[in-house]
Amino acid sequence: MCRLTVLSHVGIAGEPGAWLAKNRVAEVVEQLRLRGWRVTLVAPRSAPQPFLTHPLDANLRIVPTDSPIGTVSALLHAEAVLVFGPSLRSYLATALLGKRVTLYVGNAWALQTGYPSWRLWLERLALRRARNVIAAGDAVTDHCARWSGDVTACVPLVPTEVASRIIAMSAPPKAGGIRVLFVGSMSEAKGVPAVLEAAEARPDVHFRLIGAGNRDEGPALRARAAHLPNVDLRDYAEWDDLRSAYEWASVLLLPSRVEGFPRVAYEATAFGAALVVAPVGGIPHRLAHRRDALFVRPNDAGDVVAAIDELSGSEELRAELVANAARSLATVFVKASAADQFDHKLRDRRKTSRDGRA
Repeated sequence: MCRLTVLSHVGIAGEPGAWLAKNRVAEVVEQLRLRGWRVTLVAPRSAPQPFLTHPLDANLRIVPTDSPIGTVSALLHAEAVLVFGPSLRSYLATALLGKRVTLYVGNAWALQTGYPSWRLWLERLALRRARNVIAAGDAVTDHCARWSGDVTACVPLVPTEVASRIIAMSAPPKAGGIRVLFVGSMSEAKGVPAVLEAAEARPDVHFRLIGAGNRDEGPALRARAAHLPNVDLRDYAEWDDLRSAYEWASVLLLPSRVEGFPRVAYEATAFGAALVVAPVGGIPHRLAHRRDALFVRPNDAGDVVAAIDELSGSEELRAELVANAARSLATVFVKASAADQFDHKLRDRRKTSRDGRA
């Protein structure tokens, strides 16, 4: 088997005989193992989340990033390295250890606000040093291409079921009253204040919010949501529970200030929820206002309420937005699966190393 080290910024938590990680990273790791890789996953520790348990065996080893010797050893002895970024740890490992890695970029720092210049410099250095780059979304792909000579747009890291449903355009029509779903971190950057203001303005509409709060804003936002009788507040859920939420929802609401291209837009579309989103990051590259989604200004409660009012009065408009969004989003699934993309790039990198050109 080929030795692969995966450096992730998504937290892990160990239990006897098992490891824990977010579903999408876990799915990539599992698929790469099926393709013949012996994986060492290096990631920060997190609190246990029992619904994300995956079995350990001889072909999966866990190294927490608070073990610097273990981290360096895992990177130096790997035949190939896959780095999930941006994160400070991943870019430092890429830039300072001299490894020519396959770098996955989900949302570049340069496309966001508030990051210091030294982080942007580190990002550019990591992109230049990477053997190849796999980027999420058109805006991120275009940015990475400025600094790297080998950039591939990534097939979205969504469950296989989501891709199949979008390609088949098999989402069922949603009849009845409007039901609003938000999935994401409980933060101002994701537009949660506007979501809660809309819930206060429309007490007749049922809202469901799924996501953990960040350390600064999360507790206050969650406390505010808990006092609204029409808001159902939940923590992050396993895929079966998320699927049920998407099946329940008639609208996905995401009035974010910052996005790459949100995976939840694919997931909601696959299950027939109309999109109400802010046109930030890669969203306007892939979706059009009033064709695929209703666009609202970031964190603007007035826009959100107006969009909910419009969709409440027209099941036909909701169905039209979902069908058009599925057509627009299906175009990104014509390539191989994300795991196949990673496998192809990693094997190219490993072959080049053996041939003496790395």
